[in-house]
Amino acid sequence: MKIGHVVLRQMQEKKTKVFLMILSIAITIGGIGGVLLTTFNLQKEVADYYDKIGANILIVPDKLSKGKAFDGVPFAEQKLMGIDLTLPDKIKTIKNKESISIISPKVVVKAKVNNREGVVLGVIFAEELRAKKWWQITGRKPQTAREGLIGENLYEKLGKPGKVKVNGEEFIITGVIKRTGSFEDNSLFLDLKTVLSLFKINSYTFIEVSALCSTCPIPEIVKQIRALDPTIKVSAMADAIFDRKLLVENFGSFSKQMAYGLLVLGVGNFLILTFSLFKEREKELLIFRTLGFSKLKIFNLYGLEILIVLLVSEVLGSLLMVGLAVVLARMLGIASAQLFSWQYISFALIGGLILWLVVSLLPVVKVSRLDHQEILREY
Repeated sequence: MKIGHVVLRQMQEKKTKVFLMILSIAITIGGIGGVLLTTFNLQKEVADYYDKIGANILIVPDKLSKGKAFDGVPFAEQKLMGIDLTLPDKIKTIKNKESISIISPKVVVKAKVNNREGVVLGVIFAEELRAKKWWQITGRKPQTAREGLIGENLYEKLGKPGKVKVNGEEFIITGVIKRTGSFEDNSLFLDLKTVLSLFKINSYTFIEVSALCSTCPIPEIVKQIRALDPTIKVSAMADAIFDRKLLVENFGSFSKQMAYGLLVLGVGNFLILTFSLFKEREKELLIFRTLGFSKLKIFNLYGLEILIVLLVSEVLGSLLMVGLAVVLARMLGIASAQLFSWQYISFALIGGLILWLVVSLLPVVKVSRLDHQEILREY
């Protein structure tokens, strides 16, 4: 009789314990994989929110006059003391400077665009386009100081021109920003240095700062920037996202504790069942040894059974992981969730192989301690 037939017969005889062993490992793999995958999905969702919002920190002058451009930010032409032109360079020297991804200073000017009222924003296009990842631009990005972008509403009001005249200077429109539902729809975006020079402005209207990641210390960065200049007001944006981030942190802490608990209970229960199964099989394994089975064959005989159990557990655990990830994604309102991870499955396979090797060596160690005469006397 082949070893495979012997193993299958043994598994049929002890099918209840074999089933419980499979269930223990499957629940461990599925539970740990499901909660960790959900934690990853939540973290990715928050990171995507930050990318969509762009700036995490807004810097404006501390004192604002009554006339405003938008969102409490004054027009530069109001002759109000703005933000010092050296502030962006100073921000690059703060303690948490490595956590900053984008520093985007802006000048906002109320001006005539082709003899019609409009808003002109001076921006650094390289930084602005990195921050505004959600912009959909028809055309191309500006490449020179005489080129700019225009909001779709303003573009249509002006009769869809290829060029616009601002303060006596002509600029080429290279791209149209599709409607975003904000002030950007009625704005003309030009090169920052060009706007500063064109309107003879010596300060910034406001500065947007984007953190490098969703886990960066936003409150600390705000304090450090505020300490650079007493004439500025620095505030963190997107409080709703911070609430979501708090949920992620709490769920992440819970998932780690749950993962540790499942690991201890699942592996512990598997080991107890395995040792119990070995105790029941000990007599027949020792008899196999007296019949001339080598240590390697004893290892194969018992190890193949454990290997089959672990492989079936891996498959069921993977399915359980996907199912749990789907349920948790719906419960937590995750729109775009990753439901499978080869990385987690790889870790589970490596852990299973180590467990299989350790458990399969048990009968080899046991039978190697007795000679044939002792086995016959004992049984």
